[in-house]
Amino acid sequence: MTNKKNLIVVGNGMVGHKFLELMVQKDVSQQWNLVTFCEEPRVAYDRVNLSGYFSGKTAADLTLVEPGYYQENNIQIHIGDRVVAIDRDNKKVRSANGVEIAYDKLVLATGSSLTKTVLLAILIYMRSANALFIIIASLV
Repeated sequence: MTNKKNLIVVGNGMVGHKFLELMVQKDVSQQWNLVTFCEEPRVAYDRVNLSGYFSGKTAADLTLVEPGYYQENNIQIHIGDRVVAIDRDNKKVRSANGVEIAYDKLVLATGSSLTKTVLLAILIYMRSANALFIIIASLV
């Protein structure tokens, strides 16, 4: 019996989840242990249509993950636990909850966040007093 390699996906948003779905479709379970870390308290959901939540959609309506999907496909998920350190020399990740796992392959699917650079680009694009106010408030 051969040892499986560890493939860790950091981030369980739309892209991280889609990557895991593709790995399941490719039937890699004989060669790889699939592991994912999800900073949020729930599995991947449709962030693009998140505003629908305010017009009556439920969290279940927005989820991208069928109940039991990760368990049925032997995907180890760490919900509400973000990766805080990547040790590239020893090929390990460590999470906020202290989970440390060695990896053979590492996928970073962490999404993005609004940065000051992006906000400055918005200011240039919008050229409005309101945008200037938002920029100044974000830099304080």
